Amino acid sequence: MSDVHGALPAHGQSLRSIIDARDRFLAPGGALIPRRDTMWAAVVDAAALHDEIAGVWNDDVFGVDMTVVHEAAVNTWHGTRFGEADLVTRPECWAAIDYARLASAHLCGRAAWTIEEPRTAHGIGVWFDWDGAEGVTFSNSPLSGERHVYRQAFFPWPAALELNRGDQVHITMRADPVGSDYVYRWDTTVRGEDGTAKAGFVQSDFLGQVLSANRLRKQASGFKPTLSEEGRIDRAILNGAASGLPLEQIARAISAAFPHRFREWTDAQRRVGEVSCKYCE
Repeated sequence: MSDVHGALPAHGQSLRSIIDARDRFLAPGGALIPRRDTMWAAVVDAAALHDEIAGVWNDDVFGVDMTVVHEAAVNTWHGTRFGEADLVTRPECWAAIDYARLASAHLCGRAAWTIEEPRTAHGIGVWFDWDGAEGVTFSNSPLSGERHVYRQAFFPWPAALELNRGDQVHITMRADPVGSDYVYRWDTTVRGEDGTAKAGFVQSDFLGQVLSANRLRKQASGFKPTLSEEGRIDRAILNGAASGLPLEQIARAISAAFPHRFREWTDAQRRVGEVSCKYCE
């Protein structure tokens, strides 16, 4: 039994943790709670939220050109609460998670709509229906009338779109585990009733991260690392631990080796203790 959702089921280590626990601990004939999550999406009108996210970055503020931040801002999804009136289209299922059969923590799906009435739209709203057991369910859909801790997710477009009757909106959504969390990608294509392309967006919250060139350089497969002083200190502490030395003796050795950092051995004791708690049994 688990409850590891964020605003969406693919959150943190959620799906990988459930798969691992199920494969190692679930007895034959055992039950999983929840049984499944169904993922839904709709085109939404979210003018105020979109302006809050992206509007300021379209302006010259106090003589500072803010437009360079716009791309990062619109490639970040946000938790929010929609009402029924905010939905431009009916909901469409883009993914279903059956926890008994789930083999991968990666999610991918598509949805498509034909616009029935002219509306201004600002992005995609996403939510889930939770099925815990027979007759035990809940939903964070804006149509459910329920209100609880789980909000919906808003995946903004770079700019508002004026949608006309007959326009076709197609999206592809992905959620891929990377490190300790998920990277979401949402691609959108909008065509007019005659098939003419009106808009196309390729977005990901990877593009919403602020990554320095130096950090990326240090993570490249061909990078040859050289330990910084911080790394040399930790290496010396770990070498002392691997040799079976008590912490006081390690701290005294660290103080002697790095006197400009630790004037007394007691100054090094805290650093030694932190490394011990992190790596030692």
